[in-house]
Amino acid sequence: ISTFGSVVVNGVRYETDSAVILVNETPGSQSDLEVGDVVTVRGSINEDNVTGTADEVTFEEAVTGPVDSIDFASRLLVVLGQTIRVTPDTSFDDSFAPAALDGVSVGQVVEVSGLIDANGDIVATRIEPKSAGSEFEVHGIVSSLDTTALRFNLGSLVVDYSAATLDDFQGGVINNGDFVEANGMTLGGAGELIATRVELESLFPDVNENDFAEIEGFITRFADAADFDIAGFPVTTNAQTVFKSGTAADLGLNVK
Repeated sequence: ISTFGSVVVNGVRYETDSAVILVNETPGSQSDLEVGDVVTVRGSINEDNVTGTADEVTFEEAVTGPVDSIDFASRLLVVLGQTIRVTPDTSFDDSFAPAALDGVSVGQVVEVSGLIDANGDIVATRIEPKSAGSEFEVHGIVSSLDTTALRFNLGSLVVDYSAATLDDFQGGVINNGDFVEANGMTLGGAGELIATRVELESLFPDVNENDFAEIEGFITRFADAADFDIAGFPVTTNAQTVFKSGTAADLGLNVK
């Protein structure tokens, strides 16, 4: 979300008067949304391509958890094992003092919204504090799956899913490469997340045939200008592809 007055996403101003607002799968209102939140908007776009009407606006953060470490010089912090990159465009909640990276402290529970880059880092668009006792949540791609110990990694975070409810996994089986959301309230002695729920998610929202869809993100894999991924979603271009604000030659790894 770049600004309000309705909601502006990817340069389109969506009217939200009758929209359903979902914040972390819970019904909310537009007042629960903030500039910098990464959202999914379902609705219609007018012929002018700059206005539209939202039927549903969904927000889910990239990660919520305690700050493990902060590198002020490099403008990096680690939250639940996820590397967070702070840029001049990152929005900080006004309750930080100051409302900047200098206002964040190690051990503080924060919510981070952002986009994943080719390194697997979260480029933060918004950071806000959360109260102690808030549920921890992290999204990522499963690696180092151990079906004996019932553990896997999301980035450098180890997730213990031995007591977790598994949602939407075919046959109830987790696989390496799955994009998942893991939730829990506590960390184990070695810093692992004790998951209470793990849900299989899609890298790209479900759409129907002939639906118009639009995604914003970093190029996370780049073979050439006709074969690359945005936020893990494959993209192909051809001679009819129109390039705005640049040319095919401007594309490359980690280009937004």
